[in-house]
Amino acid sequence: MMAMIADGQSAENLSHRFAEVLRHRREAAGLSRMELATAAKLSYQTICNVESGRNMPAPLTVACLRNVEALGLGDLEPKPSAVTG
Repeated sequence: MMAMIADGQSAENLSHRFAEVLRHRREAAGLSRMELATAAKLSYQTICNVESGRNMPAPLTVACLRNVEALGLGDLEPKPSAVTG
């Protein structure tokens, strides 16, 4: 049985979308997979796996990728909701 995300999308679809965004951002930044792996302090194989969309990346992997400023992944961060009192 395929896991479903809160908005009704399958985990597989979400992992493919993340892979597309990552690949697009990496290429737009002019980075090779090896350069991205080095900048993110991840292995080359991890970058290949994430870009393949086979699996959802682990939260730590996403955090490492978000630390690479050239990717601009910080804008994918959920916005905090307003607190009402």
